[in-house]
Amino acid sequence: MRIILSTLVFIGPSVLFITTFQGLSKGKEVLILSLARQFIFFVPALYLLPQVLGINGVWLSVPISDVLGFLVSGAWLLREYRIQKRTGTWLDKKIKTPS
Repeated sequence: MRIILSTLVFIGPSVLFITTFQGLSKGKEVLILSLARQFIFFVPALYLLPQVLGINGVWLSVPISDVLGFLVSGAWLLREYRIQKRTGTWLDKKIKTPS
């Protein structure tokens, strides 16, 4: 339980990063980032780590996939921010206040 809970702090920001793409109407990115954590990182880690570390490898595959998912989604969000800042897209969408 301690192994899995050790990376609990990465799950919240990861969900926030992915939800940001959802708010930007970037469904393809949301799908890719969601599947990255669940399948691209978790399944190979679940297969490889037990061969090296035994039963601890099974438990370590969850936090490793969470951290990798956090890093990838954070880097992708930073990339999107820089693209929108460079193109001026984020300036075009002004918040309208109710009168």
